[in-house]
Amino acid sequence: MGMLTEYAADRAATYNISEASEYVRKDFKARNTAEELKKLLEKKGIGKDSFKKSLGSANAVNVDNWLNGNVRISRESAIKILSALEITEKEEAEEFLRYSCFEDGFYERSYKDLIYLFCLKNKLGFQKAQEIIKKYNYLDKPNEDAKDFSPETTLTQFLKKGFEELETEEELGFFLGDNKDILGNYNRTAYTIFIDLYDMVVFDIQYFKSEEEREKFARKEVSIGDICAKFRDLFPERGNTELNLISQMVEQDVPNRERLPAVVKKEAKLPRKYLILFFLLARECEGDDYDDRINELNASLSDCGMPLLDSRNYFDWIIMNTIYASSSASSSEESYDVNEYFGMVDRFKEIIEKIYGIKTEKTEAE
Repeated sequence: MGMLTEYAADRAATYNISEASEYVRKDFKARNTAEELKKLLEKKGIGKDSFKKSLGSANAVNVDNWLNGNVRISRESAIKILSALEITEKEEAEEFLRYSCFEDGFYERSYKDLIYLFCLKNKLGFQKAQEIIKKYNYLDKPNEDAKDFSPETTLTQFLKKGFEELETEEELGFFLGDNKDILGNYNRTAYTIFIDLYDMVVFDIQYFKSEEEREKFARKEVSIGDICAKFRDLFPERGNTELNLISQMVEQDVPNRERLPAVVKKEAKLPRKYLILFFLLARECEGDDYDDRINELNASLSDCGMPLLDSRNYFDWIIMNTIYASSSASSSEESYDVNEYFGMVDRFKEIIEKIYGIKTEKTEAE
């Protein structure tokens, strides 16, 4: 953990509401693409001109923008960079993915990710990876549940073991063909964890309905609109205020009526923010120890192949501070105010309002 990351993590686990909002608005050192790319170039001993040459003239402007911090890169662009710099180790490649564009690592049941990993390992280049992906695009489908695997052997473990033995493009082709029925583009572990949290949120909504409705509890009894309303309520109305960098990072990928149904039906990829926000709502009233709850959320993210909480990401820092304020740790502090925040949802809403500079009855009273 770098010094800036450690400093931010310490602030998340100590700051009260006023200190937290002030820190995010004025002093926060957000991680960005330029910082991560410069670190990688320095590690590889490659200058900007050599890097541009390795990517090709068509990407020269992109390189300048990436290094100047003017744009956020896509997952595809990050993999293109990894290919150009000949990063062959999966762990190093995943670290760059997670910190440069905050994307998931490689999923061994995704044919695309297997092809990217194979081409990185064998230094075949990004263009070659795209050619192979196009050849096997018939595998672009949801993955089915396995029928012939014991609980001790997961599909991912099975595929990972076989993949590690591949040496040639021909062997890769046979491997993809032989395993086409168990390859797919949806992470089953992530879906299982998400749907458990989803059902907890649904039950919570049902609980506040009539007794007759509660007796009929079922996932279909609560509408997508009911659930999305819970998330809309987390974020204050900004009126005509334009989105700035902070609000963009915070509000990007919030569950909505268009995407949430597709995620629930396994028709769309599960965004990392969905998992975190559903955790926030599902675990709202449980006042665990701060470290325990952070570790639990990180364990779920890790199981899903998603980046762990990053104290130098705006949204993640707010979540970390929210968990702290609603945990037993904050109530043991000498500066603890019994009138401050108990539930994670209330704390999250209050800090967002403070950061956005929106006055409420509570802030006006202060």
